[in-house]
Amino acid sequence: MQRTLRLKREIQMLTTHPPPCISCWLEEPDKFHLKAQIIGCEGTPYENGVFSIDIILPDRYPFEPPLLQFKTPIYHPNIDSNGRICLDILKSPPQGSWKPSLNISSVLTSLQLLMNEPNPDDPLMADIVGFLDYIVGFLVSVIYSQVQLSIYKINLPDDLKPVTSCCPKCL
Repeated sequence: MQRTLRLKREIQMLTTHPPPCISCWLEEPDKFHLKAQIIGCEGTPYENGVFSIDIILPDRYPFEPPLLQFKTPIYHPNIDSNGRICLDILKSPPQGSWKPSLNISSVLTSLQLLMNEPNPDDPLMADIVGFLDYIVGFLVSVIYSQVQLSIYKINLPDDLKPVTSCCPKCL
């Protein structure tokens, strides 16, 4: 009974005040099976992608976390090829940090944040983390080179010189 009342309130909240770029609805006829979609955020590799998620509420919800699984394939270090998600709020204590005060909206918002900012310290897909480390290392070296060019004011062709400056000293 408690689970049913709680779910009714949460679905109402998700319908009237959905988090940005997130939708969620009840999957009939099972009243404890939900579907959700997250639209990839601007400025991320997932921008404008539509990612479908299955949500199953266990019998002891909200005292146990919901079970989430991506149905849309996604290349992410914290989500495996079967759509399983490594996120601490999806696990009960002591391994995780689920609390009954959390709800479906907060879980989906946390999942959206995880998509934007992967956690390389707790990967499900270690090979993706290795690739990210390589890319980040490459970007750091490119940024370092650009900073060094600006420090030493190497003569660049006019079309490569910055048009504006952040302060008068930089001109």
